[in-house]
Amino acid sequence: MGHLNKGDEAKKALNEYLELRPNLKTKDDYKKIFVPNSSLADILIEGLCMADWKPED
Repeated sequence: MGHLNKGDEAKKALNEYLELRPNLKTKDDYKKIFVPNSSLADILIEGLCMADWKPED
């Protein structure tokens, strides 16, 4: 939804997702746990950031 510019809807979905995944703190967490060795990981992470995810460095 972040890539589709659905701001409020994307942020709501992101918040619900992060409630289910409290250990998702960094981009590396996402890459390791959810999309290991995938070239799509960076695109998915970009969409999460567009939905207002602020990962720790």
